[in-house]
Amino acid sequence: VSTQSTGTSTQKGETEESDVLSPETIITARMDNIKTVCKRRRNPNFKAFHLFYFEEYGISWLPVYKASSTNWKTFFIDHVYPEKAAKNDYARGAVWDRLLKPKENRGVRDGRTWTFEREPRDSIRFTIVRHPLSRLVSHYRKTVTSKDQLKALRSLWVKQTIVLARRSQVDPSLQRKYEQQLDSWLRGQTTPAEDSPNPYLRVPTFPEMVRWILYARKKRDWHGTNDHWTPASQWTDICQNDLDIVVLLENRGVELPYLLHRLNMTEHLEYFMGKHNSSGDKEVQGGEVEGMVGQLSAHEQEELNKIYEMDYEVFGYEPVFVETSL
Repeated sequence: VSTQSTGTSTQKGETEESDVLSPETIITARMDNIKTVCKRRRNPNFKAFHLFYFEEYGISWLPVYKASSTNWKTFFIDHVYPEKAAKNDYARGAVWDRLLKPKENRGVRDGRTWTFEREPRDSIRFTIVRHPLSRLVSHYRKTVTSKDQLKALRSLWVKQTIVLARRSQVDPSLQRKYEQQLDSWLRGQTTPAEDSPNPYLRVPTFPEMVRWILYARKKRDWHGTNDHWTPASQWTDICQNDLDIVVLLENRGVELPYLLHRLNMTEHLEYFMGKHNSSGDKEVQGGEVEGMVGQLSAHEQEELNKIYEMDYEVFGYEPVFVETSL
């Protein structure tokens, strides 16, 4: 079964095309495709409001988790909130006063469907996206290799994933005790012994995480729609927000300079190229997504890729399937 690269190029034919087509041509074709797909899907409305307006630059930024959103947030804090930067306040809430509130819903029509308070008509709306399974693997790796992340995400998915996967291995009489030990470990209060009989005291595996996501979505548990793996097409409300530019992180070498030119921020090209190259490459290496997906059964691969069907359509990505005997 063929797999789709999730490293340097993930849009159909983009590696070859980007050598001969201008970034403007590539992005214009992408934006046209988004409109075509949205029309065919009857413009789904997810009522997702995640646009941030920065009047200093005349731009509206729609961050997508695990697609260089931290780099852009850091830039805005450094340049718009120097007093917060001086205090090393780079928390997500540091820019929340720039989050736009919807003013009206005009319904499906030409032009901007969603309009927002404080945002002028000529503001350039943009986002940066990434192959959804690359985002998922990146989030998984960062979580299981960081005590701080395990603690921060304990109640969002880590504990639920571990308990769901290993409950059958625990004697019912020990369930409460072992879950208390799990809580203590995830909060960073204790360090479990290597020979601990408690099966909960090990980081979740990638297949366990995926099984939790599939289980939670089936049960309509909101924990199954974590921001880090919510489809970008849903998170950005792609058919309602009338974005001007959508950039693929995997094609940043070609598209990022064009984006900054359109945003009148070319003087910051060196900063962003360095940040994007670092964040895009350090967490997920070539072939790693395929390696992770290969740990899933064929059915699990199919169900996981179904979650991102709209991402694949609107952004031109391909699903990832790996031959497996599971």
